[in-house]
Amino acid sequence: MKTGKYERILSILADVLTKIDRIEFFFEKDFNQRKVSADSGSELLTISEVAELLKLSVSTIYSKVSRSEIPAFKIGKRLYFCKHEIILWIKSGKIKTLTEIRKEVGGTF
Repeated sequence: MKTGKYERILSILADVLTKIDRIEFFFEKDFNQRKVSADSGSELLTISEVAELLKLSVSTIYSKVSRSEIPAFKIGKRLYFCKHEIILWIKSGKIKTLTEIRKEVGGTF
């Protein structure tokens, strides 16, 4: 195969791996929301604290919550966020390097 075909294959694999990471994130999010308890040691944040942490506006955070893009808890009319889950959410959006992708597929490219 030509070099262009290898790059195309790596690009497709990167897309597939990104989608798998997102699926894993949503399964973990659901699992973590079910097991959160007072003794978990997780720090809960308010919407203002999350907005500050992510350097986004409060309205952007509300939008992300309404689209289920960010892990959150709703208790009554208030939203809370587990700091650990927010950090995992941020990390789930990491774009992998070609070197990382090659390692994952066995380095045959």
